[in-house]
Amino acid sequence: MATTYKPIHNNLLIKLLPRVGVSDGGIILADFSKKAHEWGTVLASGPDVRDDIQDGDEVFIPPHSGTIVTLGEKDYILIPDDKVPAKKSS
Repeated sequence: MATTYKPIHNNLLIKLLPRVGVSDGGIILADFSKKAHEWGTVLASGPDVRDDIQDGDEVFIPPHSGTIVTLGEKDYILIPDDKVPAKKSS
């Protein structure tokens, strides 16, 4: 049986989106991936999350916000919804 995770209160479980740093000349920047995460996809949300954030939304994660959690072999961010200042519009 597979384990599922459901955040409580107003927390969001976010899958980090991969980042690729490329210079204007097309050179891949190795140090770029070491910077703080910026965008992620909401996988699950607690029952008290505000109405304008839905599962599946791509949201902006400010540097040094939230807690990195490892589930299985993957890393995710657990962050309160009031720390998410923006999302991508469709």
